[in-house]
Amino acid sequence: MDSVSKRILGTIKLAEKIIKSHYGIIKMQVRHTQTEKLWIEDGIVIAECLEGSVHDLAAAEENVSAHNYLRVEELGGKQVPLVVDARRAKSIERAAREFYTGPANNANVTAVAILVDSAWSRMIANFFIGLNKGPFPIKLFTDKQESIQWLNAYKL
Repeated sequence: MDSVSKRILGTIKLAEKIIKSHYGIIKMQVRHTQTEKLWIEDGIVIAECLEGSVHDLAAAEENVSAHNYLRVEELGGKQVPLVVDARRAKSIERAAREFYTGPANNANVTAVAILVDSAWSRMIANFFIGLNKGPFPIKLFTDKQESIQWLNAYKL
């Protein structure tokens, strides 16, 4: 490698360190499950339900596992707020709802914002919240930015 390439590489590495120290991330790691796409934005896990997805217990276990992977790999294992974009989900079965708000998530999540946009998704979310009260705050939103502003108070 010539001296110009070495200087450019050194500058890139320095820029990455500065960006990482300021923003906390450099590359967004995305995890895909059968029912969700998950990633971290500014210390908040974003879980986007796939179009027509049906969340059964197996899907819930897979999603929590993907969430935990991101939480450990990207944020050192600390508890994090979570946005669930449920606008495209078809349904979330009872066993999945119980799993999502049960012990598997209690030590992982500080608060959950659920994005809804239709009567159908609002019904799913209200059902989820009403029957499965978790040990963390859960709130419905129609706007992602509002949900993130609310969740910022729950960052550790």
